[in-house]
Amino acid sequence: MCTGLPAVLVGDDLHNVIDIQAAPYNADPTGIVDAAPIIRAANQAGGVAWLGNGTFRIKSTISPQSNTAIIGQGATILIDDSGGNIGDAFLLDAVRNVKLAGFMIDAVSPRSAGAHVRVKGGDPSFKLGSFMISRAQHVIDVDCNNFFDGIVVEDKSATNGAWGVSIGGTASRFNFFTNGATGRFPVDINTPHGASILLNYLWPVGNSTPANGPAGIRIRGSGDTTLIGVRTWGTQQGLIVDPQVNGAESVMAIDASGCYFDFANAECFRFNPIAGLTIPIVANFVKTWFASSLTTHDVRGSNGTGHKVMFGDCSFLNAAGFGLRGDTGCDATTFGVSDGNFGPPLVNASGSTSYV
Repeated sequence: MCTGLPAVLVGDDLHNVIDIQAAPYNADPTGIVDAAPIIRAANQAGGVAWLGNGTFRIKSTISPQSNTAIIGQGATILIDDSGGNIGDAFLLDAVRNVKLAGFMIDAVSPRSAGAHVRVKGGDPSFKLGSFMISRAQHVIDVDCNNFFDGIVVEDKSATNGAWGVSIGGTASRFNFFTNGATGRFPVDINTPHGASILLNYLWPVGNSTPANGPAGIRIRGSGDTTLIGVRTWGTQQGLIVDPQVNGAESVMAIDASGCYFDFANAECFRFNPIAGLTIPIVANFVKTWFASSLTTHDVRGSNGTGHKVMFGDCSFLNAAGFGLRGDTGCDATTFGVSDGNFGPPLVNASGSTSYV
């Protein structure tokens, strides 16, 4: 058991706190010896695996159990792919109530595959009220460096989506995503049979040449996703909403407030659901900054028939010359703007006249 725990653990409804640096675990905090078997054993004992400070090398995937936490105090998990790519560093596979917090996930060298954290569905034995599909309740509060994909949330199956996943830090301490692979995703939400995803105070920091940066934050599926204080900079695109299949919910809702999607090579926000999607997307952006795209419009929408995207008290400033563009099937019926602050005009597909 571990004593003298910091405030981060006070009040957690988790017990059996295990200090992995203490006997009998004796994890190496210098990052030389593989600590994955020790972290795994501490997690399997239940409760909190306490990393403390230090660097912990891992050479295999860690799959936390339900109702457990792995928590550090400024620690680093160092992925070592030298013996072959280990795939996902942390895999939350059909489990619930897992907390990862207080550490950075880094890699010995830039990765060519796998996610730093992958959430795959939830625990099918856990139901909420009368809902008869699985729910997961996870808190992922970590920084990511040298990632191929950062944090991925996806379905386990067509009947098992990921629910109740909180990703990010706080207003006083952002989670940073740095040195991501070109064209890959810092955060990828692709759980059309899940819902209740929260992205809060996270910041993918890309490249000073955004064309060489990561792709951006992608929302491909979720019954509802909330973004609070999210930022992007130096990415190929800022936020991408492009669902490819209908989900389990009757609507796909997105709410964003206080966000900054800045300095992108292409759009700061790209809305591009697959044509023929029958579940409506309803998105609301409030007090959000879209600026600036280096090559095209700050905001661009396609295939918008049946969907609605509203912008309230948002700013559109664009070095390339245009603020918002709607292609065929994505006009004023889809895009609605109120109290906006515009540098260049809003334009339609012809690039000439405003329709909002």
